[in-house]
Amino acid sequence: MYRRHGSACQRKGTIMDDEQRQHLESLRRTQVRRLPLLDRWAARNGTNTPPEIEIEIEDLRSAIAALDAQLDLPPAETSPALPQLPQEQRRLVTVFRALINGLADLAAELDPEDMAEILADLRQRGTALITRFNGHADIQTEGQIMAL
Repeated sequence: MYRRHGSACQRKGTIMDDEQRQHLESLRRTQVRRLPLLDRWAARNGTNTPPEIEIEIEDLRSAIAALDAQLDLPPAETSPALPQLPQEQRRLVTVFRALINGLADLAAELDPEDMAEILADLRQRGTALITRFNGHADIQTEGQIMAL
């Protein structure tokens, strides 16, 4: 624990002034606030979580533990109460795929600018329909749309 000596705190033979302690506490609060946000983001994305996010989560946990040791906090304060979220979730997903048959024949008959206009209109309409039903247009190539 800390013993006060004027404007400084003494911890196991080392002296930390109030300004240093306040800085460490502020840093810890910032990291403790960020950790649950990243945990929720990782839980929502499951196996699609980028590795750099997983590394940042591990780094934050280590940094919080190191700050707790520097600040000599009791174990109860070491980690905030976080809901335990599953890393992977099973969901029922509908996959929608639309292909335009005869696209090559149509492209041979039409002017390239007209064909590009037709494809852009089809993509726009398909994406609007997919998002209307809370879907996500995943792949859009010439003559094909795939959605989840």
